[in-house]
Amino acid sequence: MVLWTTSKLIKWFINKWYKHCPTCFCGYNMKPTTTREEYSWKCIWVKKCGYEVYETFNGTLHWFKNNCK
Repeated sequence: MVLWTTSKLIKWFINKWYKHCPTCFCGYNMKPTTTREEYSWKCIWVKKCGYEVYETFNGTLHWFKNNCK
């Protein structure tokens, strides 16, 4: 029997909800944003993690940490 803690259940739900998005370094899938003209995503934990990523025309992911907290 698997015991699910609240944090594991929330992580599972978020990763299922955003299943076609890249996974952040904190382990959660990122949510899509419209901050750029390219495809872009932002970590759901903006205050704790703060990573953002965008994809260029050739499929390369460019990661950067947003320091505006």
